[in-house]
Amino acid sequence: MKLHERINYILLGTLWCMAMVLGLDFWLNTVYNFNMFSSAHWAYIATAQAAGQQIATGFYIAITFAIVLGIFGLYMLFRPRFRKIILPKPEPAPLPAHDINPSTDNIVTPTEQAPVEKMPTIERPPHLHIQMKNSPRVMPQQTNTTQNTLPQKTEPQKPRYMHEIREIFEKNNYIVLGPKKISNTDISLIALGADETLWLGACDISHEQMADVILAFQSVFSETLQDIEIDINAFIINPTDNDTVESILDFASLDELSNTINDNPNSEPDNDEDSDNMDAFRGYIETVITYLGNK
Repeated sequence: MKLHERINYILLGTLWCMAMVLGLDFWLNTVYNFNMFSSAHWAYIATAQAAGQQIATGFYIAITFAIVLGIFGLYMLFRPRFRKIILPKPEPAPLPAHDINPSTDNIVTPTEQAPVEKMPTIERPPHLHIQMKNSPRVMPQQTNTTQNTLPQKTEPQKPRYMHEIREIFEKNNYIVLGPKKISNTDISLIALGADETLWLGACDISHEQMADVILAFQSVFSETLQDIEIDINAFIINPTDNDTVESILDFASLDELSNTINDNPNSEPDNDEDSDNMDAFRGYIETVITYLGNK
């Protein structure tokens, strides 16, 4: 739970208790002429109870009702709220196309098509080489076409500093999910922190590319999350442009990133509830990454 949320809960609980006390005091003062903030009135009630004098039953009922209502109100304010995460539905696979015969308007599947007669193939005659009189014989040259036609396999380049960035965040107790290609941009790091914090890092890209990646995550969050706010921290090492974006951190080298993260390590879960929330947060982000990677 974030600090500002805890402060809000404390203020709301205090306000509710004060409202119940003032409401009860108004009722007792109006009906029984009893002031809850007067020590003399409480001393009179204690003396009457010790002497066995009869006290109105409604007096005790009002106090009991106020206590029960106060406890119920506090429960409604502080009751645990379960996270409602709606995962994006996968798009259905397209059905196989059928051939339509326009003359009969009947659907004809590939297995029901009529056999097609093969046309006779005409072989091309071989070249005729005629040797002219008193001329040297020229032999045809063979060209190796296989080397020019075969496609060359190129392995995709991995993001720069991928392993170094991962070690920096893992050393500072962040949960690293690894690199991924989001919105046609190679992301070197996707990491999770406490209080629903998401870290995105890349090298040698522009601020516009990183902004597109952030927008892709935010669009999924807005469609699938309810009453949950996820903070996104993004950074670029050696950006390819000179733009300045407030929501994106710029680092000229790996050492600058290391110094910044070392000064802001991730906090460990305080209890089992925080640990369960982190597990649920990790499962949700992994699903979002898979969804965005397949788009």
